Amino acid sequence: MPERLPFSVLTGGLGSGKTTLLAGLLRHPAMARTGVVVNEYGEIALDAVLLGHADSQTVVLAGGCVCCLALGDFVAAIRSLEARAAAVPFERVVIETSGLADPLPILQALTAAPDLARRYVPGTVIATVDALLGEAELSDHLIERQIALADRLVVTKGDLALAGALPGLLRRLRGINPSAEVVVASRGDVTPEQVFGLRPDRPPESGPHQHGPAARAICLTLTEPVDWSVFGPALERLMRTPGVLRVKGLMQLAGADRPLVVQAVRGVPQAPVWLSVPDAGDDLSRLVFIAVGLDEAAIRAALPIGKRKEIA
Repeated sequence: MPERLPFSVLTGGLGSGKTTLLAGLLRHPAMARTGVVVNEYGEIALDAVLLGHADSQTVVLAGGCVCCLALGDFVAAIRSLEARAAAVPFERVVIETSGLADPLPILQALTAAPDLARRYVPGTVIATVDALLGEAELSDHLIERQIALADRLVVTKGDLALAGALPGLLRRLRGINPSAEVVVASRGDVTPEQVFGLRPDRPPESGPHQHGPAARAICLTLTEPVDWSVFGPALERLMRTPGVLRVKGLMQLAGADRPLVVQAVRGVPQAPVWLSVPDAGDDLSRLVFIAVGLDEAAIRAALPIGKRKEIA
């Protein structure tokens, strides 16, 4: 691989549109030689499927926020990605963090591991900000920190924001990070040139990182197709339960030839959509909940899954 490749970090709050943004960017020809590291908070890797990027160019770092995983795990993930690029070297690497991650330890890891420091230069740090949640989202200490560390801020769902809400949000963002470039994305219509780019080396900053609320990931796998007329309403009620921060999943419905993508952000379910291509992984339904104050038993009890051994 060429020396000193840009290594960019895509961060942002839960459900702020990181995966949707990156999936759109990866469809551009200019991003064809991009290696991607997907950091999943839970054990089930869904974002990698939703990205639709080539398996040979994507590696999953699951089981926790990258900011809390051991440096060795992070280095191993990068080496695994590099091994896949022997024939066609990458031009850049992007890591999509979980919504609960602090980007600072990732920047520090690039200098803490000598072999990474020889091959990568810190690229652009991008933070997504949800226009629908607006200024209320900025009260979260972790989100404020993500914004403060970013070189570029991408305000997602700009076309869905309430009339007159964007100017106030943009003022707040400039107050937190006056040096960052701000891009407002409407229907995900942004280009790689607007989002990525090299920036000068900067020394790693110091200071503790925080996750905000004591959230945990609860991962469910169902081995049989579900009856959506029964399962769908129950799942929507669960999505609206206090303490459920984020829900995402791929649901296999009886009689369907492709999975249904379901998502919710902080009590607001999004309209389900069909995955554009059949999931090549398996025929299981997979759900990931990021929640505070709820355990697996409570989630199982809220869903019509019976007493069969359907959940792993």
